[in-house]
Amino acid sequence: MEKIDFEAALVEVAKLPMVKIDRELFLRKELKNHYNKEVVDLAVSYNPAYAGIKNADIDRIAKNCILAETTRVTLISAAAGVPGGIAMIGTVSADILQYFGHIIRILQELIYLYGWQDLNLNESELDEETKNMLTLFIGIMFGVNSAVNTVHAIAAQVAKKVAKKLPQE
Repeated sequence: MEKIDFEAALVEVAKLPMVKIDRELFLRKELKNHYNKEVVDLAVSYNPAYAGIKNADIDRIAKNCILAETTRVTLISAAAGVPGGIAMIGTVSADILQYFGHIIRILQELIYLYGWQDLNLNESELDEETKNMLTLFIGIMFGVNSAVNTVHAIAAQVAKKVAKKLPQE
């Protein structure tokens, strides 16, 4: 099985035209049917929370975005997998790149809704800060954050036990 370099895949995926989400267009599209122009303009200029949009509303919009992107990727994957059999062997790498493309799309939508400014995705090169940010957010999306929190909780418990036993010894 072919090894995939995560950073190289990330850079290549970020170059795909379908991956970049225009922050302003996205926020305007998602907010225009629910809020007046002044609120939408504030959300675009600063962020949705600054514009007075409640967390519950942002959560609802985020869930709708996740559902829409999940539906989109499912349909595309199903259509791409129709040939099946031996034809699928050549599509595995493309499927992985497509999968990460959709992850980066939904990641951008979510971070824009929750107040982040535009990610620096461009066609030539990703800067280190953007690579690190994407890696962090993708890790969180995959549940790495939960794993880290679990390790911290276990370490805290071990530290308590060691602290109790140390004076005894």
